[in-house]
Amino acid sequence: IHRMINNHISKEDLEILIADHIKNAIIAINHCDSSNKSILVRLGMIDGFYSLYVYDSGVEFEKETLSSLGKKPSTTHADEGGTGIGFMNTFETLKKCKASMIINEYGKPSKDNYTKVIMIRFDKKDEFKISSYKIEDIDIENN
Repeated sequence: IHRMINNHISKEDLEILIADHIKNAIIAINHCDSSNKSILVRLGMIDGFYSLYVYDSGVEFEKETLSSLGKKPSTTHADEGGTGIGFMNTFETLKKCKASMIINEYGKPSKDNYTKVIMIRFDKKDEFKISSYKIEDIDIENN
């Protein structure tokens, strides 16, 4: 982590990324009916890149949310204080660091798996990709 915050992202920006994405994961697991309410956070060198991965077993993204990520603040949980600003801040940080974000959606909540992972890689590619089992139903322009 020392090399990550000295070469790729400031300590403060990393703290905000971690907090925002863990908060989102907590909201997601609190909105699923599954008995599996799990979050896994990986931080460090992953697959050859300094990265932050946040897995959760909660509800999937709504199609409208996925299609507007990074373009406008969007939340499905305004009643719980969600503003959509966290993802807007994430995209600003990604641009500043030339980092990439990959969202992989694996499937609907179940007792045996994570439903999604948000991968932030400090790879100097400045890319945004979504891989989803429901991708044919989502109007997304990947960078």
